[in-house]
Amino acid sequence: MSDWQKIGTLPVDAGCIMLVDPCYVLPDSRQNSSGDVVKEAPYDYKDMLEGMEEEGWPREFKVKPKNYSMPLGMIVESGYGDGEYPVYAEYNREGRLVKVMVDFDPEDEDY
Repeated sequence: MSDWQKIGTLPVDAGCIMLVDPCYVLPDSRQNSSGDVVKEAPYDYKDMLEGMEEEGWPREFKVKPKNYSMPLGMIVESGYGDGEYPVYAEYNREGRLVKVMVDFDPEDEDY
């Protein structure tokens, strides 16, 4: 049996969650060709969601152009749809985070 610790909750309002490194969707400050500083995201997360209804769940996503060799993230459905779900973490002996779990069925507490 694992030693899961509750670390918070995750609100869901789209019936799914996206697991992604924030550097792929948060804007960076960059200089454009005119020398002006602009905030621009390296990838448009909306492109990552394209085709979700047809392709189903879970799904790894890449962006266009598809010159990136590995997926940028994962999208999974939230089981029971919109709501607020508990999030648990498991740590190793050195205190490093090794697992994260979102419990989409909190009524079934077997951990």
